[in-house]
Amino acid sequence: MQHRICEYLKLLRCLMALGVAACAHVPGETLTSGGLQRDIKARVLSLADAAKPECKRNSIVDTEVLELFPGGKVSVERWSVDRCGQRTAYRVHLPAAGSTFTVSTER
Repeated sequence: MQHRICEYLKLLRCLMALGVAACAHVPGETLTSGGLQRDIKARVLSLADAAKPECKRNSIVDTEVLELFPGGKVSVERWSVDRCGQRTAYRVHLPAAGSTFTVSTER
């Protein structure tokens, strides 16, 4: 019985750690919400992976708000990625309404 409790507690700790990691915010000043932030992060890292497939350590290192709509909702953000020591910026364009967004490499 005690062995089962220990195993259960180990599993519970692992699940809690995964939950905390999934809720982790990206660095910087992004104004996006958790779910949208997660989607943008996935798209940005996907573009970074495709641009430099030999790099296996892409990570978001900064976010910046560039433009706001009237009323204060974010319109454009810059998301910066470290691609194996090379920093690359991506522009994220968000609509005034809805959750659709576009991401492009910043020139």
